[in-house]
Amino acid sequence: MAKCSNSYPEQLQQLENLLEQEFSMLSARSFENLSEVQNSKTELLLALQKASETDISCTEELMKHKELVEKCRSLQLKNQILVDKKLQAVQGVLDHLVYHGRQTTEHTYENLG
Repeated sequence: MAKCSNSYPEQLQQLENLLEQEFSMLSARSFENLSEVQNSKTELLLALQKASETDISCTEELMKHKELVEKCRSLQLKNQILVDKKLQAVQGVLDHLVYHGRQTTEHTYENLG
């Protein structure tokens, strides 16, 4: 990995771009390349975490870019909220279908007498 002082701003900017791409894809329901974006995001987050855990100078350098870190955190939270809302909507549809599926079985010949 490159020196922290040289790579953190670029890595954080890359993370910000990935988070914005992820939000756009989720909003547009364009899931074709979503897994690639999420894999890149995960790899980048793991690299940043590993660097900050193993080298105190990396943690200090990260603190210098606190605004960008906070922006990335905010974007990640926004994406998570969007995913949660979409999952709730899907769960609502599934619950509705299951309920109506059970309701129609009450009118079968076996249940009528």
